[in-house]
Formats: sequence, structure tokens, C-alpha cells
Amino acid sequence: MNSGSRSPTAGFSLLEVLVALSILALSLGVILAIFSKALLGARLSESYTYATALAEARLAAAGNATPLAAGQLGGQEAGYVWQVQTAPYELPDMALKSNLAGFLVQVTVMWTDGGRARQVTLRTLKVQPAVL
Repeated sequence: MNSGSRSPTAGFSLLEVLVALSILALSLGVILAIFSKALLGARLSESYTYATALAEARLAAAGNATPLAAGQLGGQEAGYVWQVQTAPYELPDMALKSNLAGFLVQVTVMWTDGGRARQVTLRTLKVQPAVL
């Protein structure tokens, strides 16, 4: 009648508790590292999306407000630096007969993210009536 003695399987030993806590700590560390990388990836994706939208807007605006002409234009918006370059583009003979002038329009948007320089470049060919 030993009411004070315990069975060896009555609970967890200190060693078992320490091993379980160690495994839990390592697992949480791995999960936090994965979560951190996912957040960085989402932020980088958001930056590229904004830069691409800005480049598309500048590309669409080229030739709408004023006629296209060879040259360079730039500006800054919300931490992004944009640059529009327009150059004459030689169209095939058919276009020359229809009195059209071609221009190659390139928009580059640059920014820094985490100390790294990043950029998005879009190009298109635009036509307008030739100036006689």
C-alpha cells in the first residue's frame, strides 16, 4: 500500500518537456521565417505592380496631349522616377504612302527597394499623321 509512490508512466519527465519545447521553438522559427519571406515577396510584387501601372499610364499619355516628337521627358511620383524616350521609327513603304509617321516610345520606371535598384521598361510603336 504505497499511496505516495507514482507509476513511471503517470506523467511527462522534465527531459520530455524540454524536448517538446525545443521542437516547438524550432517549428515556430521556421514558420516565422517563411511568413517573413512571403511578406517581402508581397511587398516587392506590389512595387512592381505600381511601377508597371505608372509605366502604362505614361505610355498611354505619350502622343495624346501633344504630338509625338523625338526627345526625352521625365519626372518623379511617389518615390518612383519615370523617364519617357521617344525616337523616330521608320515605317514600311505602305505607311509612307498613307502619310503616317512612326515613333518608338519607351518608358522606364526606376525605384529602390531594400537598398536594391529596380526598374520596369515598356516599349511600344505609335503612329500619327506625318507633319508635312
